[in-house]
Amino acid sequence: MNIVLIGYMGLEGPGVMHLYHFAHELVRLGHGVFVLLNGDPGSVRLMAEPPAFPVVRLEWQGGMLAPKVAGAVTGFGPQVVHAWTPRNATAHAALEIAQRTSAEIFIHYEDDEDYLYRYAAQDLLANRSLTLESIVRPELWAWQHPLVSTTANHFARGFTAICKPYVERLQREWGKPVHLLYPGVDLERFHPSAPPLPRARFGLEGKTVLSGYSSGAAVSSWPTAARCCSMKSAR
Repeated sequence: MNIVLIGYMGLEGPGVMHLYHFAHELVRLGHGVFVLLNGDPGSVRLMAEPPAFPVVRLEWQGGMLAPKVAGAVTGFGPQVVHAWTPRNATAHAALEIAQRTSAEIFIHYEDDEDYLYRYAAQDLLANRSLTLESIVRPELWAWQHPLVSTTANHFARGFTAICKPYVERLQREWGKPVHLLYPGVDLERFHPSAPPLPRARFGLEGKTVLSGYSSGAAVSSWPTAARCCSMKSAR
């Protein structure tokens, strides 16, 4: 199967690093992979493993994929296009690729995209013309778009999500298949081989619940981490 993965930024983004490792696993499983980045393809230099697939910058011309990008993706012949988050540029690209190639759309959710939209929407609402202009110039708006992202979700065959509470939420909201896709972990570096440290050393006693969180430190990411961890702990 040929799969196009669309990253919402370059590989300096933790979520796009997940995409990159996922792409390598797909190649190891025998699939063809083509990666589009809404950022610098040269950011692959940040990764220890060189790419085993094309990595191309997402470029636009007249509100559509630039001809060289559209030609490369069409020539690849994808059966699936997987947008890494429903944000404006990735959703826009997924819709166009699906129209050009009949590929089925899947959308990955990792952050609380509704919260991020509300967090940033004051900029969009303060300039309502930006809502319309960012449809034909996707690079103008980084977050999910009230029209473009909703349309992509509507036409999506299904979704992937980073934690079980998010899976359940998407199933309730859209009534479509949602697959749990945890971030990859390098088990050679991160594994429970060391003896546990005594809780008292950190002033933690009894049944105090500890929740681990691995991601960027942006304030806008905290609600997602808190929600996933607290719902998991409550169970």
